[in-house]
Amino acid sequence: MILPRLGIPANDLMIQAQRKYLAEQDYSIIIAVGDTHERVLKLITQVRAGLADAVYLSIGYGSITDIDAVLKQLQGINVPIIVDANIKPTPDYDVSWITDENGSYEAIQYLIGKGHQRIAFMGHNIAQLEEYGRYKGYARAFADHDIAIPSDYVRSGFDQRQQAYDAINEFLDMDIPPTAIFCTSDINALTAIATIQHRGLSVPDDIAIIGFGNISEGQFSYPRLTTVGPLEHTFDDTASLMLHRLTANQQMPPKKVIKKWQLIIRESA
Repeated sequence: MILPRLGIPANDLMIQAQRKYLAEQDYSIIIAVGDTHERVLKLITQVRAGLADAVYLSIGYGSITDIDAVLKQLQGINVPIIVDANIKPTPDYDVSWITDENGSYEAIQYLIGKGHQRIAFMGHNIAQLEEYGRYKGYARAFADHDIAIPSDYVRSGFDQRQQAYDAINEFLDMDIPPTAIFCTSDINALTAIATIQHRGLSVPDDIAIIGFGNISEGQFSYPRLTTVGPLEHTFDDTASLMLHRLTANQQMPPKKVIKKWQLIIRESA
């Protein structure tokens, strides 16, 4: 399992699902961090040399550049591969696809419908912002309402909570601060709620917050976190597909596993 970084809650659940299915066939899981383009290519080379019997490659988080070059290196490896990214499946790999662009669009539409126009975008470490689904949904919603996006409201590179804390304070210190903040991860959204409250402001009355991921902590924050994500984090479909690829004599055509992520409205927005 090649992951962009450790500690992403959805990936932890994916690991658990893969273990549940594959342990029955005496497979073990190797977890490797592919946080740069070069590191991913090196790991793919090691797989080609016999490191693993199958690969789950997560490149959908947005931190990897030149995805096409990475995908080209997957050709002809001849082991089962599932790629977590919104791309088309090929004979070389299946894909796990989440509807994050549509979910982002739905979130921004909701905020605009509530009267917000000054909506900040707070991203994690994103290599190609304009190509990233969560940003594309954000930008598309603004375009559909003919609202310009102030460049200083769009920021990314926040993978640590201290970075998120500093960024939120910078938003709050603006002459014209945003009235809502859309975060591409729930962790950053929860940090935003705490930071805003520490400044003596109210969520959502002063600033509305929407996160992304629907991690369990969002259900217990105060206020509870409005987010984009699956209603339930289940990865049995992807794990069972991997088991099928490893063990079945009769194989199905390349498969796209679609996981619907949608706006989940709670009290923070």
